[in-house]
Amino acid sequence: MSAGAEHPTRRSQSANTRRYDRIARSYSTLEPLYLIFPPARRRAVAALGLKAGDTVLEIGAGSGRNFPYLVEAVGPSGTVIGVDASPGMLAEARKLIERHGWSNVQLLHQDATQLEVDRDVDGVLFSLSYSAMPEPRPALAQAWSACAPPRVSPFWTWA
Repeated sequence: MSAGAEHPTRRSQSANTRRYDRIARSYSTLEPLYLIFPPARRRAVAALGLKAGDTVLEIGAGSGRNFPYLVEAVGPSGTVIGVDASPGMLAEARKLIERHGWSNVQLLHQDATQLEVDRDVDGVLFSLSYSAMPEPRPALAQAWSACAPPRVSPFWTWA
């Protein structure tokens, strides 16, 4: 299978997008079926090791259910970038952003395999999206390329 080929047992990206558009308005009701509750979301965000002022990218942001934890992690001086291929899910995420008054959350309507962001990011979160993608490896490669070089303490030598 070529790197760009879709996984034979998964839906196509267009089929996924149509499906998520159809369920977007009721997604929060269906969410318990996915068994990702707030403590798991908090742990996932904590594992990113974000700090105030960082920029974090969520691939497959959906309705924005991870945004409260991501916004808390990066603080008001940081940025959360949510990417999703579903306009319906992004519309729900936009409602959440407006309800909370977050000015540091940006939404991008993109297929993650064609990801384009205008800055380096300090962390990337895939929630359920990775397993739902027809071919997730290109999305992972795109997300990896968006990451800032690792922060390394200066190395000092003394003669």
